[in-house]
Amino acid sequence: MLLHSSARDLLAASFRGAADAASGFHGQSPSLAELPPGGPAGFVLEGDAGSGGPWDLRVGIPEGVRVVAHGHSAAFWSDEVQFGELHLECATPARLAVEAGPGGQRLALSGDGGGVRVRLHLDGFLLKDRGIGRPGMNWLRHDSGRSFNYLLDRAESAERPDGASAGKLLVVFSAIGAEYDFTFNYRASLEQSRLSKAFIMDDFGRQGSYYWMDHGDDSIFHETQGLLGTLVEELGVSLADVMFAGSSKGATAALLHGVTLGVGKVVLGAPQYRVGDYLFHAAPQILDFMTGGATEEHRRFLNDKARGILANGHRTTAIRVAVGSADHHLASHVEPLLDDARAAGYEPASLVLPGLPHSEIGQVFKHLLSAEVADFEQGSGQEPLPYALTRQPGSVTLQCWPGNGETLAVHLFGKAGILEQRPPSGDTDFTFPLSDDEGQVRARVFRRSVPGATVRAFTTHWV
Repeated sequence: MLLHSSARDLLAASFRGAADAASGFHGQSPSLAELPPGGPAGFVLEGDAGSGGPWDLRVGIPEGVRVVAHGHSAAFWSDEVQFGELHLECATPARLAVEAGPGGQRLALSGDGGGVRVRLHLDGFLLKDRGIGRPGMNWLRHDSGRSFNYLLDRAESAERPDGASAGKLLVVFSAIGAEYDFTFNYRASLEQSRLSKAFIMDDFGRQGSYYWMDHGDDSIFHETQGLLGTLVEELGVSLADVMFAGSSKGATAALLHGVTLGVGKVVLGAPQYRVGDYLFHAAPQILDFMTGGATEEHRRFLNDKARGILANGHRTTAIRVAVGSADHHLASHVEPLLDDARAAGYEPASLVLPGLPHSEIGQVFKHLLSAEVADFEQGSGQEPLPYALTRQPGSVTLQCWPGNGETLAVHLFGKAGILEQRPPSGDTDFTFPLSDDEGQVRARVFRRSVPGATVRAFTTHWV
């Protein structure tokens, strides 16, 4: 096992050697200097690869080191202690991968033209550790033209007589996090579900790529589709038995990838359908990474690309969107999405949650997703509301998040039948007295938007 100081010295020496051996740069080699004082210790490599010629940089990895590779970053670990970190930034599409070399593993960096900047940190690390590569963490890596880290919670599925799996698959896409904090969402909320679940990390650039684009190159999108197709094939599920979900950025990715692949359903929390509009104002650095600029032209380009993907998607994909009435995404993104989807021949369903701002969508969406997944597993097609059903000594409580103007009636059931009925009202919280000797109970919730409208209903899980 390498001592951390020895591993750090070997990595620094390998980085210096890689700079000398780099190819495709103007001049003899890219420049190499120590990082400025006052920040992390380490080195920075800078070079100009011109207007389109391929460039290449190979950094040897010391033996015994665990490398956690992301889209454009990598962390180096020895004996479960991080001792180094590398960050690649380029003015054009670039790739980072771990490959086998003559003398062991190497970190392969490559691209096509443009200015290149590579930082090696020996302390002051930026990447948030998510346990990738550690035993028992369920992390997997899909290596292709673009490589992905993802979690897979595989269900123990029954087998059909024809040998195909009878299971279903949920794929959850992540929202935007802080710089270098690449993460996943809603895993804890779905622990009780019985279907297979995949949580794919969007770890390109500093804050992700919407699983889509790097400086105008959409190979990330196509490689994501490749990973999704591989998961469907390996798990033996049909596309009709696949659901994609996410909120905010994750909702955008779930929508675009869902209709492209043709999955059974996408469940979206406040998607950023007009991606260019959103990033132009809220995150121009991500717009620049995705398109190569942050101008009005880049804004329109990304909006048009999203609209085109929706227009060319599979109309068999069911779309359900939830958004708060106090969320600017309603007018800026959800209403345009619903209009475009209907015009293209989809039949989207929407749920507008009264008074909910965008900052709180995750807290409600986790309940909606749990309800949708339970309904998807059963194949009942109920279109449930977000809800939480909890039991405590002497009572059971149901909290619901209905849509604008909806009234609710609730029937509480035990194994032997109805225990109590509550008439239609504007209430959203219902507490029922319950003997501790009573067995499991569940609720049947009846929804009505306006007097005289069709009543819709859904049934909760048992508690």
